[in-house]
Amino acid sequence: MLLAESGLPRLPPALKGHVPATIRRSVRRPSLDIPAHRQMKASLESWARWLESVAVVLRSSLPEDPEDGRMARVWAQRTRLMARDMRRLLSLPLFSEVSQGQPRPDASPIWRGEPQYRRFAALHRDFSRGVAEVFGEFLQMPLARTFDLYELWAYLRLVRASIERFGADGVDVSGLFEAGKGVTLAAGQAVVRLPAAGVALCFQRRYREYWLEKDGCGSFSREMRPDVAVEALDGAGRLIVLDAKYRIGAGLNDALASAHMYRDALVVADGEGSVRQLVSAAYLLSPASPIIAGTWSDAPMPGRLFHPAYRGQFRFGAVSLAPGMSAAQIGLALDAILQDAEVSGEGASN
Repeated sequence: MLLAESGLPRLPPALKGHVPATIRRSVRRPSLDIPAHRQMKASLESWARWLESVAVVLRSSLPEDPEDGRMARVWAQRTRLMARDMRRLLSLPLFSEVSQGQPRPDASPIWRGEPQYRRFAALHRDFSRGVAEVFGEFLQMPLARTFDLYELWAYLRLVRASIERFGADGVDVSGLFEAGKGVTLAAGQAVVRLPAAGVALCFQRRYREYWLEKDGCGSFSREMRPDVAVEALDGAGRLIVLDAKYRIGAGLNDALASAHMYRDALVVADGEGSVRQLVSAAYLLSPASPIIAGTWSDAPMPGRLFHPAYRGQFRFGAVSLAPGMSAAQIGLALDAILQDAEVSGEGASN
């Protein structure tokens, strides 16, 4: 559209007294509202909401067990503080002009070429895998190594249940942790003696070649280190091996090899040049809780491993030990292990 000039002529003759009604001019201005920043903002918002939801769930469903209830309150507070840190990041000037986007980095060159953006993309990937360090170095234990935590948790809970049932001599588990290294576990440094039960609970005890050991108990192949070893205190050379596996379902089928290995390879010398098997029972510890019905021979794998008759007959199988179980339930699991392996509260028998 053209506008006609009125009054005294001021326009150049070439315009013939007319000018455009609208004149557009493109101006380039620096802006933070770019796709990469939208994705960063959406990711932080998603993480903050997730952490806030976790805090609410933990606070609203506290376990009956005092210890578990205390830990639930501690982690509810931690996740709430983590969410607050996320919200604080979102309030930075960087995101004040940024609109909404997708909560994930795309394949644009900025995520691959710019170091800072590449670092955020790596954090996003790791967070999605459960191993992010975006919250700092708390415990130096990423979630991807949950199996380490499960092994430690299983041992400590069994120790607690054992002490409540039988008492113990001088309990000291400080050797589990290497000084100055967070939760770096020190293998073979925790042994809890239970004279009333006739056994000792050992965490990741090392069994070298049996001919190198003074008591003649060890492996006839390579050095082995089961997660939890229940050793008889009468010197008769009997052992229950517990292999903690943070797996359920078909994953337990693959874990059976380690239980077979410990039972077959750990031996004790009889003093006459021959050896006999050291392991009287071998079990997997798993958070799985399958429903068991009928006879063990009719039960499918891996549910068959949890069948009491199967465990009792072969002294082999699996025991449910899941986070959230009360101290009484852990005690029942311990009783099942000792009963299957014919270890009573008055000592070990074979």
